[in-house]
Amino acid sequence: MRRHIRSSIIAGLGIVVLAVVVPGGVASGAMADTEGAGHGHGSCYAEKAALADVPQRVSRAWVAHDLTAFGDVFTEDASFIVPGEDTYLKSRDEIRAYMSAIFTGPYKDVLPVANVLNVKCISKDVGIVVTQGGLKLPGEIDVPPERVGRQTWTIVKQGHEWRDSAYQNSRIMH
Repeated sequence: MRRHIRSSIIAGLGIVVLAVVVPGGVASGAMADTEGAGHGHGSCYAEKAALADVPQRVSRAWVAHDLTAFGDVFTEDASFIVPGEDTYLKSRDEIRAYMSAIFTGPYKDVLPVANVLNVKCISKDVGIVVTQGGLKLPGEIDVPPERVGRQTWTIVKQGHEWRDSAYQNSRIMH
């Protein structure tokens, strides 16, 4: 089986995850820099891989067009900001409704790409993940520079689950 290492952008969201792409799907992801190892924020540092997996979970839900899984990544009162459309959503339900239109509209065949650039623990139950990515349209090998953005994910632990409480996507101006 032939594998390609490629960054995949989460359609519509501009989420980027560095992934080993196996024909038929994403096999695994990798994260870049992590900050604060050994600074004593308890469970956050022990679970940096789980923090870095939050964008991956969004990516997998996007590819599957699974609104339930997509929404479950976010807290009930999550904020969600994306560029271009003045989109500022303020709840998991609003995020699901927005993504329903994305999944059935012009972005339904877009591949998400999200490269984790940094994972930082703020406290034992709060972390920040920074990703870079964009939208890869059918037939494109890479995301064009004009669609690349940087994303900030403020992730909180609820019970045993890490969820995104605030998502901000900003385009990189070239």
